[in-house]
Amino acid sequence: LTCQPGTWQNSPTTVDVAGNSKLVIPEGYVFLDKANTEKFDEIWQNLSSGNEVMVAPESLDWSAYLEFSDEGYVKDDEKIDAAALLKTLKDNTEEANKERKSRGWSDLHIIDWASPPAYNQQTKRLEWATVLESEGGRGANFFTKILGRRGYTSLVMVSSVEDMPAAEAELNKVLAGYTFNQGETYAEYKPGDKIAKYGLGAL
Repeated sequence: LTCQPGTWQNSPTTVDVAGNSKLVIPEGYVFLDKANTEKFDEIWQNLSSGNEVMVAPESLDWSAYLEFSDEGYVKDDEKIDAAALLKTLKDNTEEANKERKSRGWSDLHIIDWASPPAYNQQTKRLEWATVLESEGGRGANFFTKILGRRGYTSLVMVSSVEDMPAAEAELNKVLAGYTFNQGETYAEYKPGDKIAKYGLGAL
């Protein structure tokens, strides 16, 4: 492992995420707090917001990053334009390549959907996956937006294209242990709460 000894929180344990939710780290997985996630990202040439935490299997076959955005209650009645969303993702990735170049890192390019965007009304999760290419190699990023009362938790999972189906299945088992704290769930919205200025498509 690439971080200093003692920085990994071993399982099983329960950790706080952004102060408004909790995640159960199952046996066989590890967790990094914000400071150590940023160090880990730097080592692996990933841009970090500095507000992410990370969970991964001990093998590090894949890694997932969680971050909360307090943008307000996102209404989930909007249709998603997959083609427009893919173009936006491609444009944002190309813009981020400017920062990657300034650090001496290789470019990243989004090729296509690995899974087009879909919203689950029951779990309040918007999900999609993209295929990325860098220096001739391909990988996959799986995205989840989990809606809460005051905003949403973003999750990005990084894996190989070949391993993504198995990694996604593992991740879903881990996310079964993710919960917003009492009073913070999507169902606990109350009139007068802050409303986000956008819907599902903008996520």
